[in-house]
Amino acid sequence: MKRALFFLLLSSSALAQTQRHQLEAINRDVWLPFMAAYAKQDAQAFMDLHTSDLVRVPADEGVIRTRDQYAAGVAQWFTSATAEGQRFSIAFRFSER
Repeated sequence: MKRALFFLLLSSSALAQTQRHQLEAINRDVWLPFMAAYAKQDAQAFMDLHTSDLVRVPADEGVIRTRDQYAAGVAQWFTSATAEGQRFSIAFRFSER
């Protein structure tokens, strides 16, 4: 019984550590670059984080946008905001993952 309990605790610890490493990798590879690209208003870096098959359907607009259409809109938005001296920042907080 003690041996089974020890194995169970060891397995749970290993699983938790693996999940933590996976979440750290997602933060490093997705969320931190997303926030940086957004803050720099770097449309290319921002769009590099999106898949090639992205489809955007804005609520209440009645349109479906392809990735290229979305990218053009993001580039225009970042360009005009930069020209107007606007600065952006964004942050994420996950209550459950």
